Amino acid sequence: MGAREYLAIIRKRWALVVVCGLLGVAATAALSLSATPMYRSTATLYFSLQFGDSANDLNQGSAYTQNQMQSFAELATRAVVLEPVIEDLGLATSPRGLAGSLSAVTPQGTVLLELSATSESAQRSADVANAVVLELGRAVEELSPRGEDGQAAVRATVIAPADPAASPFSPRTERNVAAGLLGGLLLGSVLAIVRSLLDTRVREAEDVRSFTDVPVIGTIGRHPRGASSGVVMQTEPTSPLGEHYRQVRTNLRFLAVDSKALSLVVTSTMPGRKSTTACNLALALAESDLKVLLIDADLRRPSVGRYLELEEAAGLTTVLIGRATLDDVVQPVGGGTLDVLAAGELPPNPGELLASRAMEQVLTDATSRYDVVILDSAPVSLVADASILAPLVAGTVVVADTSQVRQQPLADSLGALSQAGGRIVGIVLNRVADKVSSAYSDYALPQPAADGSRPAAWRGRRSRRRSS
Repeated sequence: MGAREYLAIIRKRWALVVVCGLLGVAATAALSLSATPMYRSTATLYFSLQFGDSANDLNQGSAYTQNQMQSFAELATRAVVLEPVIEDLGLATSPRGLAGSLSAVTPQGTVLLELSATSESAQRSADVANAVVLELGRAVEELSPRGEDGQAAVRATVIAPADPAASPFSPRTERNVAAGLLGGLLLGSVLAIVRSLLDTRVREAEDVRSFTDVPVIGTIGRHPRGASSGVVMQTEPTSPLGEHYRQVRTNLRFLAVDSKALSLVVTSTMPGRKSTTACNLALALAESDLKVLLIDADLRRPSVGRYLELEEAAGLTTVLIGRATLDDVVQPVGGGTLDVLAAGELPPNPGELLASRAMEQVLTDATSRYDVVILDSAPVSLVADASILAPLVAGTVVVADTSQVRQQPLADSLGALSQAGGRIVGIVLNRVADKVSSAYSDYALPQPAADGSRPAAWRGRRSRRRSS
């Protein structure tokens, strides 16, 4: 995966990145605002050798002093220096506690010592720094070698006393907030990439294209809260969801080959929304003045009859066992060009019935009488029914519920259908996050007239009818 793909992931999950950035800002701002302001004051000492008249003596004295600078810095944090400071200033702390607020540095190649003190009070930090350097100077003079006249060999001079700081050095709120923002954005980007790599759910057409060449022929949005669900082509034909099914219908109209009837198996990877997709698709095709037969070939959990409020006692199984003909059990829907063959009584051997010569004969008869034949079949990942029917029809449509399906199960389902000899014409993604603005509902199709006839705006190019 290259930089372009990573950037695409970050753009896709921009909300997560932004939220992490804002959380980083909020966290660092809260910590900075709740932190106690700290002030730092610095005093500087200069060390010199008292003896030496010649240039050689002065040079040796300077080298000696430089060699002792690290020792002087260490001495600044020792009890011998800090105890008098604590007593003079009346500090409620120990030498170790006071040493933790001090830092002594000696710039390389110099005889200068910079001593810094930190405190919650600007004045206190300056007082401590000045007191420590004075006491350090006295301690150095007491501990240094003595000359013949009894004077200390090293003298310490305060060349820059500490002044109270005008502003605290900590917390640095602006810098902390900037760092929190940058850290949050980086963390959000990493989380977005990791989540994308670990997330195998199928949410949109781009996810499908990442693992298969089977085209997505339609995306069906989610039902709005409070809206009726199920067969929207009956209950809400002018809704945006109805337009989604019409888009699928448009794509399927190009699949008819050599003037033969278009026969399709509609199946899914997992249960859910498969049968409603078959019903809505059949109604959308019939709306364009095609003669359509919808067959409920899910002989395990049939639901087409229930969705369309039809009689389910007799149907496909009745025809397959020779107790009725196709004309005896098909039921018209809505007074239009859609007929439905319900499942009928549930058999103990659905797979055997669907693989029988009788089923082939039913399909032969149906395709000779109808422009489009749609078979609603059981989920391909659970049983072999769809794999049995797929070679008998012109194509197979796989419905993928984006709230459930993942890449590998969908790929396995497509592989099973292909291995069975079926032609997979496309995938319909269901429950996709609806990107269609509600403003599109203003472009509603005209409703049927009172006599049941369809306005011209509903009719596509009329297909050639086959004699029954």
